[in-house]
Amino acid sequence: MTTWILCWLVFPVVVVALSLGLGLLAERLTRTQLPATVILAVGMSALVVVTSLLTAFHLTAVVAGPVLVVLAAIGWLLSRPTFLTRARRRWSSLSAVAVFACYAAPVALSGAVSWAGFIKLDDTATWLALADRLSSEGHTTDGLAQSTYGVLIDWLFGIGYPVGAFADLGVLARLVGQDPAWIVQPLMATLAAGLGWALYAATAGLIRSLAWRAVVSFLAATSTLLVGYALWGGLKEVTLALLLVTCCLLLAQGRSDPRPVPAQAALFAIPMAGVFVVFGIAGVVYLVPLGLAELALIWRFYGLRRLVGAAIVFVVVFALLGLSNILLLGRQLTEFTNSSLRGAEDIGNLFGPLRFAQIFGVWPTGDFRVEPSAMGVTWLLVVLVAAGMVGGVVIAVRRRRPTVPVFVVMSVVVALWSVPGNAWLEGKVLAVASPAMLLAAGVAFAYLAENGRRFEGVTLVGLIGVGVIVSNTMAYREVWNAPADRMAELADIGASTALKPALMLEYNPPAARHFLRNLDVEAAGELRYNVIPMNSGVGLDKGAFADIDDFPLSSINAYPTLVLRTELTGSRPPSTYVVARPGLFYDVWAPDPAAPAIIQHWPLGDHTDAAAIAPCSVVREAIAKAGPAGRVAVARRTALVTVPFDAGTLPAGWASGSQPGSVSVAATGSITVPFTVAAEGQYLATLGGSLWGGVKVTVDGRDWHSDQGRLNWTPYSNPTPSIDLTTGPHSMTVEYSGGWRPGMGYSPSEIGPVQLSLAGADVPVTYVPAAQALSLCGQRLDWVEAIGR
Repeated sequence: MTTWILCWLVFPVVVVALSLGLGLLAERLTRTQLPATVILAVGMSALVVVTSLLTAFHLTAVVAGPVLVVLAAIGWLLSRPTFLTRARRRWSSLSAVAVFACYAAPVALSGAVSWAGFIKLDDTATWLALADRLSSEGHTTDGLAQSTYGVLIDWLFGIGYPVGAFADLGVLARLVGQDPAWIVQPLMATLAAGLGWALYAATAGLIRSLAWRAVVSFLAATSTLLVGYALWGGLKEVTLALLLVTCCLLLAQGRSDPRPVPAQAALFAIPMAGVFVVFGIAGVVYLVPLGLAELALIWRFYGLRRLVGAAIVFVVVFALLGLSNILLLGRQLTEFTNSSLRGAEDIGNLFGPLRFAQIFGVWPTGDFRVEPSAMGVTWLLVVLVAAGMVGGVVIAVRRRRPTVPVFVVMSVVVALWSVPGNAWLEGKVLAVASPAMLLAAGVAFAYLAENGRRFEGVTLVGLIGVGVIVSNTMAYREVWNAPADRMAELADIGASTALKPALMLEYNPPAARHFLRNLDVEAAGELRYNVIPMNSGVGLDKGAFADIDDFPLSSINAYPTLVLRTELTGSRPPSTYVVARPGLFYDVWAPDPAAPAIIQHWPLGDHTDAAAIAPCSVVREAIAKAGPAGRVAVARRTALVTVPFDAGTLPAGWASGSQPGSVSVAATGSITVPFTVAAEGQYLATLGGSLWGGVKVTVDGRDWHSDQGRLNWTPYSNPTPSIDLTTGPHSMTVEYSGGWRPGMGYSPSEIGPVQLSLAGADVPVTYVPAAQALSLCGQRLDWVEAIGR
């Protein structure tokens, strides 16, 4: 609970305090006075560019946190008296807090520190790796080990991947003493709150009522598509949306603008540099129209001579703050020229190109990749937002307020430009653009309400509001959160003193790319320097499943540490390994210094059962390899009892699953399954599949296990409490239910079977003299090994 409070309550306050300090410092340096909401937007933009600049080099990266605190403190000290006496900001703060709650709820209300988009997309694992590297070593590949983490960082830095969205994550994580994994979702929610503040500021001079401004900014900031990306690891998208609206806020506002022209240019350069470091060379699509808009406005209001001076100031400040990405431009250009992202065929993890209509911010479905079931209602809401958007732009133009028109026109132009191109990038563009559409529509509807058309204005805002809220509620119910306890165990393993390098067979990007980076882990089915051949002679495909017995000794022996899931169906590693750190989800295996050398290893069993009856032919071959004075080593495994969930009549909404003994559950219900055990004892147990809803299991009428919200890559399972069983028949009842917690509305959920065994993979090794080893014929064994003297 302490970590939850620190990450979800204390950390956002720290981010806001630091951002306000940086914004106040920028205000002081430019000798201007900005609205509080704009100060925060400028400060959050400065947070992005300052941390990017500090982490560009190793010498500055190691002191980035303290430098950030000092800069923010200077801003507070220089501006505290005047800032604290300014007008109250109740409505803007309420709107921002509501935005924060919307983005936070799908993870925070799970009661754990975690992140969204687990399994659905592996990007967050990459963001965590970049955040750690930037904050600890800077933008350098020096000293990288031959590991999954090493090859990832080497590849991304080698292509000049823009890392501006991740530097603040790493620096802030070190500052508050938390793993970036625990604060990545709180950071996105806090940046989204900053977006809400900025959108509130954008309505100044367009909406009179502070309450109306708060409602409109809340709806715009919680655009369905942007929230969807945030629940998919969209740190870049949320950051970019904030930066773009800040750029539009800082455009020249006319001769009534009290800011000196050089100050306008300097302030405008801060979020523009942010766009540059976050989006890299691709950010030109935003920088060019924004820059042209600012040039046109300054020229019109102040003339050519002052335009030249402003341009010089802008270039100097932009170059300084964007230096971290200027150094990468050559590599980015080369990569952009050769990248598959230029092709329309690349859709990434999308099911296909998104609908352009999603730019309007209302899409009532739990997954933005899927079309809503109520398409008629959806199209009605889309048309309303589109019509309102046009009206909002017209109103802003008539009132000579350039922020909203530029924000909308730029967003639409870039979105239209991206449609014929890459669908993966187009989706990001649509997400970033969607707040602009809702903002302009909100301005139009508020105008109606404030100018004699109250019923119409309230009705339209109400319709759009219901659409947005329903859409985000559906996303909340179908969110995919990382299992916090399993990730915490990986973090503990990564902080241990286990020998390097480590090997991991599970496809688990957060583990391989982040949590186990200090163990120089290589994942067999992930990015890696070395191909790790299986018995077939080929390496494991990305994301594929494998057991330790699928690999020859020559592949395994290169790794003194093995990190393996505690699966009852998993094989015991060879006899030269022993469990060094038993865990609930993972066992860490290390070399046994007392173990004799292995001459040859013969695996038995398969992926559904690690053991099998040992053929005499295998035993005789082992005896021959060991020689008369040698020994035969074996790992005896007790019988595995499988309780299939697909046996018998299934409830409505249940069907057989993709894995043996599993069921696909699309509705609440229960099923009772008989099973038999041949021996009395305390059984270890696992429950297969991924749990979105709640699962309750009773055995012989006694409550045994309940769980919810635990996701797995196929075909892994979840450990459950051990259970005492007597010899003979038993019955197991499995009940599946929904609930209000995040993710519990997703379906179908594939669960089962339950597997039981008197022992796990960590069984002792038995050594039998070669002369007596024929007695092993017909025994249930995991594997057989020939051992010398």
